[in-house]
Amino acid sequence: MRSEQLNIKKEVHDKLNFTEQQLMLLTQEMKDKIHRIVEDVEQRVSKALSEEIRRLAVLVDEFSVPFHPEPLVLNVFKRELHAHVENGLGSNLRARLSTALALNMENSQREMTERMASLLPENKRQMSLNILPRREPFEILYRLNCDNLCADFHEDLEFRFSWGFTAIINRFAGKQSHKLAIANYPQEVGYII
Repeated sequence: MRSEQLNIKKEVHDKLNFTEQQLMLLTQEMKDKIHRIVEDVEQRVSKALSEEIRRLAVLVDEFSVPFHPEPLVLNVFKRELHAHVENGLGSNLRARLSTALALNMENSQREMTERMASLLPENKRQMSLNILPRREPFEILYRLNCDNLCADFHEDLEFRFSWGFTAIINRFAGKQSHKLAIANYPQEVGYII
């Protein structure tokens, strides 16, 4: 009877060691998987953000607050423009990425649950699969903080028309030869700026 108990104890101890090793292996695999998911998310967000930045003009065009160059009004205008751009970028990124990332998260969660359940004894396995993980909707929040991103930007609101006749000649003929070109230009030809 004693040897039988020792054999049972040895079997339980062996199962425990095996389960601990499998848990450690599973934990490491899941950490690696989470790391790969994070890298995938970073790449997707980076790519989507780059594309959205290229489309920034569309968001700015959609901004319909009237512009006024007074400093006080200008600061309010900039704050509202930053908020509009930030909200637009965030909603565009959510629309482009949330579904794919939620599906990826759900598949990973299901795989982790199934792998953990496989470590349980047969009589407990089915019961563990009936326990559902939390099913709260997965949503990523994108906070870009345009105020900080644009903090070193200083606008120049002076209007300088630089493409007059003299500027065009300076640009294409050079500064020294523009006097000769202007002197040879027929006086009766007019141009509209």
